[in-house]
This record gives sequence, structure tokens and C-alpha cells, in this order.
Amino acid sequence: MDLANGPSRARKLRNDVQEADVSGKEYVERLRRQHQKLHATAVSWAQLPTPGEEEDIAGRIVRGAKDVLAKPKFLPQGSIEATRMRDANMEEPNKAVVQSLEFHPSGSVLMTAGLDRKLRFFQVDGVRNKKLESLHFEDLPVHKAAFSEEGTEVVLTGRRKFFYIYDVASARVDYVAGIQGRDEKSLENFAISRGGGEPAVAFLGNKGYLPLISLKTKQWMGNLKMSGTVRAAAFVPGKTELLTSGVDGMVYTWDLRMRRCIGKALDEGSYKCTSLACSSNGMVATGSDSGIVNLYSHNKGALDLRKTIYNLTTRCDTMAFNPDNQILALASSRKKDALKLVHLPSNTVFSNWPTSKTPLSFVHSIAFSPGSGFLAIGNARGAALLYRLHHFETT
Repeated sequence: MDLANGPSRARKLRNDVQEADVSGKEYVERLRRQHQKLHATAVSWAQLPTPGEEEDIAGRIVRGAKDVLAKPKFLPQGSIEATRMRDANMEEPNKAVVQSLEFHPSGSVLMTAGLDRKLRFFQVDGVRNKKLESLHFEDLPVHKAAFSEEGTEVVLTGRRKFFYIYDVASARVDYVAGIQGRDEKSLENFAISRGGGEPAVAFLGNKGYLPLISLKTKQWMGNLKMSGTVRAAAFVPGKTELLTSGVDGMVYTWDLRMRRCIGKALDEGSYKCTSLACSSNGMVATGSDSGIVNLYSHNKGALDLRKTIYNLTTRCDTMAFNPDNQILALASSRKKDALKLVHLPSNTVFSNWPTSKTPLSFVHSIAFSPGSGFLAIGNARGAALLYRLHHFETT
């Protein structure tokens, strides 16, 4: 292969300017090294640590967190300091609504997906927010996308009978052609497990059915069945429990090990649940068609009402707890700038942010970074807004 007189990309493979010809085998090897060099960042974030690295990382985390563990830093109520950073997807904004966004468990990478049929990854630092990679799904306007628990895969769905699973480490895309024995024409909404038992996806099916798919085998595991129509679902972090609700105003708690309902409770004052969120410390938030949000303590299927929040006036369709369970974010895509942050120790809404001048537009998705230092907001303009929450020292 003539490197000196070939195209510019071939000349870049030379070890020195005098080098001219190399064998075909050597040319392929240099191309491989060049690809790895150019895409090292995009690949490295998706790699899981080795056992030795896990122990070293765990040791550094424990040593660095001793002061934090000894002296918990509680978030004060009333006001929260938030600063807008460069949009997370500024290098390549979505060309349609940002239907989904989520931080990788590593904390430094944000995933966005939407109706422009693209899945994108960004290295978020608040300054440059470099784009790592993007994938185009020609036959799937994405209505929802979510990382698996360890961040090794992304599940993507839309108003189609099929869905995709993307392996972030190998860059492999798996096409899953529907669910055995089910006739759903749309699999656009689902919940994904977050620890506890076999990793699974629960799809919101027809007539109260929730088909379950294993993320290990990519095979159908079974069905759950509730009364009425299922409108919302959320897994309890760290447990084998799934919560669902719908038009009958009831919240069902399912044990996936037994595949049966272990509790059913009335969502007070709600005639139609539109969203559900579960925290890792036993809290459950239910959003309704009227915008009313109920906050409960949850234990073995029983719900104990802690607070009713009336700050939204249109359908609440997006909610998220931050990782240390001090904030609940809730939003409505039906009204411009309709987003609120709730201080959970006091169950009060922060009064200073967002303001009437905060340019949120119509909010469709919300995500906190693992350290809660960043809040990402996906809107109808295709922007993934990024805000720094200064109370949290790590992002």
C-alpha cells in the first residue's frame, strides 16, 4: 500500500514522512490503531471495570467519602442555587422533541433520544459537553429510551410492535421483533428494573397487561394483569417490586419473583394516574391528569400519604427523584415552563427556581446526574438544558 501518494487519510498512517510503502497486513493494523486512537473516549466510558479496578475504585470512594458519611450535607428548604450551563447536546441538538434523556451510571455521559430517530451520547462537563457518538434508527421514532441498571445497554421503543436494545460497549444493535403471544401494536412505554432480581423490562400493554422481557435472554418472561388500563409503571430501586397504575385510581404493587400482586391501594383524589416514580428509600410519587401529585411512603404494597402537591395545573407526565432522595422533580409537557422541584425532607416546593424567566420551554424529560450536581431537562425544541445544582459537590 502506497502511503505517500495515497489519500490524506493514508498519509496520516505513516510513522515518518519518508515512509512510503507498507504491506496490506500492516496497513490494516495501522488503520485499527488509528480508529482506536480517535474513538478511545467513546469506547472507554462504556467499559465495565475489571475486578481489581472495582476494588481500587471502591477503596477510593470509601476513603474519599468518609467525611461525607460522617457529616451528611442536608439540602436546606426554601431556595436552591442553580446555574445554567452550556446545553448538554449543544454540539448536536435533537431535531425534534427530546423524549428521553438519562445519565450513565458513571455520571459523565448523558444519553438523549427522540422523535428524530437518533440516539446520542455526550461527555458532560458543563463546559464543552463533547458529543461521543450518535446512532440513527430509520424505522423507529424513539418515544422512550433508558439505560439498563449497569449502563451496559440501552432499550429503545416507539409506536411500533418491535424495539431495539443497544449494547454500548460493543456498539451492537439487537432488533427484538415483538413479544411472544402479545398483539400490542405499540410498545412505546415501559419501565426498566433497577437492581433486585433478574434485569427486566415491563411494557405497558393493552387491557391492563404488562408483558415482561428479560434483559439477559431478550426473551418473554411472563405477563402481569391489572384491572382497567395501565397508564404508568415504575420499579422500586433495589427490589423485585413493580408499581403500576391506570384509569381506576389504584396503585398496584407486584412481586416479580412470584409474578403476583402483593398490594393494592387507592391513589387519593386521583381518577387517572399519568406518571409514577419510586425512590430508593421507600417513597412513591403519583402524577395525575389534573396535575395533582401525591407523595406517599410505601411499604409492602401499602401507601401512606405524606403530601399533596398542587403546583402543576396540567397533566403531570414526568417525574424523577434525585439519587439521594432530597429532591423530587415534576413536570408537565402540556404547559410551557411547567417544572417544579420539591424539597423532600420538608415536602415543600422551592420558591426561587425555576422562575417565570427560566427558559425551559415545554419539558418532556428530566434526569439527575448520579452525584446530583447536574440536572438535565429535555424540551420540545430539541435542547437538553443543563443546570448545575451547587449544593451538591459532585456531579
